[in-house]
Amino acid sequence: MKRKTVENYITILKDLLLAFELPVFTKKAQRLLVLSPKFYLFDAGVFRALRPKGPLHYPEEIDVWH
Repeated sequence: MKRKTVENYITILKDLLLAFELPVFTKKAQRLLVLSPKFYLFDAGVFRALRPKGPLHYPEEIDVWH
């Protein structure tokens, strides 16, 4: 896969708020720094699976994909 294609996919994920990037921390670190930003991806399916479900939650409110 071309680098530009991957960069475009990452940009789309950031624009959709499904991913974010943490910049490198640079203030007086006591140890060797990692010089690349960290990329985090949010998966809505994981949230849906782990969402707490109580007796007052109706299935229609939880399962909005049907």
